[in-house]
Amino acid sequence: MMTTKGKSIRKLVITKHNKVYYRINKNEIYILALFETRMNPKRNKYE
Repeated sequence: MMTTKGKSIRKLVITKHNKVYYRINKNEIYILALFETRMNPKRNKYE
């Protein structure tokens, strides 16, 4: 789990080429981004 600007953001590795970034707030899950790891890593604002 990582924190970005005071918000707790979690990462789920689906496959070695796909990641999901999400946040949990009370009883809700917010999907923030789906990231293709073969893309330029500088485009990933969550890491």
